[in-house]
Amino acid sequence: MLDQQGSPAINTRVSSSNKPPINVMKWALGCAGVGMMLCTGAIMFSLIVAPALFRSLDSDLQFRIVRRFPFLASLQDRPTPPFKALPAVGATSANALALLSTPVNTPTASSTRTSTPAGDNSSAGMPPVQPSGTGRSVLSTDTPVAAGVIASPTEVFAPQPTATLVPTRVEPPTATAVPLPVSFHATGYKWVPQTWNNCGPANLTQALEPFGWQQDQKVAAAFLKPNKEDKNVSPWQMVEFVNQKTNLKALMRVAGDLPLIKRLITQRFSVILETGYNVANEGWMGHYLTVIGYDDNLRVFYGLDTYLGADADNQGYKEPVDDLDERWQQFNRLYMVIYPKEREGELAAILGPDADLTYNAQHALSVARAEATYKPNNQFAWFNMGSSYTLLGQYKEAATAFDQASSVGGGLPFRMLWYQFGPYEAYYNVGNYANVMALVNATLQTTTYVEETYYWRGMVSAAQGNKDKAIEDFKRVLQFNPNFLPAAEKLSEVQAGNFKAPAIAQANQ
Repeated sequence: MLDQQGSPAINTRVSSSNKPPINVMKWALGCAGVGMMLCTGAIMFSLIVAPALFRSLDSDLQFRIVRRFPFLASLQDRPTPPFKALPAVGATSANALALLSTPVNTPTASSTRTSTPAGDNSSAGMPPVQPSGTGRSVLSTDTPVAAGVIASPTEVFAPQPTATLVPTRVEPPTATAVPLPVSFHATGYKWVPQTWNNCGPANLTQALEPFGWQQDQKVAAAFLKPNKEDKNVSPWQMVEFVNQKTNLKALMRVAGDLPLIKRLITQRFSVILETGYNVANEGWMGHYLTVIGYDDNLRVFYGLDTYLGADADNQGYKEPVDDLDERWQQFNRLYMVIYPKEREGELAAILGPDADLTYNAQHALSVARAEATYKPNNQFAWFNMGSSYTLLGQYKEAATAFDQASSVGGGLPFRMLWYQFGPYEAYYNVGNYANVMALVNATLQTTTYVEETYYWRGMVSAAQGNKDKAIEDFKRVLQFNPNFLPAAEKLSEVQAGNFKAPAIAQANQ
């Protein structure tokens, strides 16, 4: 090619061979430096920023994420509890040991007890509501059960030395005393994974489904715990929900045993147990379990556990018999039964004398005494004695038993008064307001989301004549849970000037 003057064209491009060579070492070091910076940033984010962001999320959202991605559980906000056991409010006492040899009334079914109104709240450790019925129904569906009574040893345990204290269960009529199958699985149930703090409503949803209930756990939760941070839904509240909001009936009893539970589920009644449960990195908590089957050969019960699951085949989470009974003892071996109203007679026949509330409380007391005699350092046995005495209105004996429960066996778990409130009721009714307040203040160090704590603080203030403080606490309870009717009743009494302190407390003032 020639230019206009006929001279050869000059190539103005610079040859690539003229570029400076790439320094591989510097390039590698640079990349490594950038990579280290990114890794450091990622580590810092995962160690500092991510946990902070995760913990800033709503508690319910945190719970949902962890259920899907369990490895994130370590990021959840877990405040360190100020203590592992509730403070002892009474020293080990010879009076407590004397209770074990004090004669008790022989458990007998009452023939005069009247039915109680729906929502009877003494099961929450509240002063009993006066019966409103004028005649005795086949079953009272609102068992006044303080959360602390246990039941007889199960069939798998060897007889205890003090077994003579335990009333013998009266066999149901011949029509229901049929041999139990070696194994059984109920049908019609579907596992419901609980949302945040929603064990109670989720179990109710599971237990109602075989009877045609088609709502989800949000419906029960809206009534039982309007505030999702509520740490506990008591059995009496769950019974109240069924009796008021569905066309079914429910009751609860204590002094249960595993053969009875087998009989109930084989007869197609829905059964929910209240048990203790140790959660990894969390400690002891209360938990509900919907029981749907058992296998004597494997020595297991099958339950729909709203927290742990229902196993891969949806046949139920396997609960070893010994372990289940030990954890059930921690909650009085309390059980709830859901049933169609027309089957009330069948249920009464299966329960036998335990259908009667007075017999049931006396039965539980005799069993608790037997277990405390056999193992004097079993704090749950003593707690159950206290709760049983509370049910029977024997508050002085109840207070002595609760003193012992807080002093032996390492004391009571710090969450005990999140779920069971018998000590409040007993100490209150003997005028020991100092013990009530000591337990209230200890519990408030662990959570502010249990309405019963403020209820009992309000009761003490009202009994001491501190009207304004009592009104403040009762209103606080109702703001937290408008359906907590005991607080509404006491608020009305205080405002009207009709509140009465316990008679024994008045005598001591």
